[in-house]
Amino acid sequence: VYMASAMTIEQAAEKHLPALQRVAKQIEEGVESQAILVAGRRSGMHLR
Repeated sequence: VYMASAMTIEQAAEKHLPALQRVAKQIEEGVESQAILVAGRRSGMHLR
């Protein structure tokens, strides 16, 4: 007999929060770099 045990929200957060925070930071850094590139293009600057 197999019985699955569900995690509580707290257990899931504790287990997965560090990885989620890393991904969120990477997304934020990517968005910031894209915003800089777009701003540079609008002002006529070329950031190459």
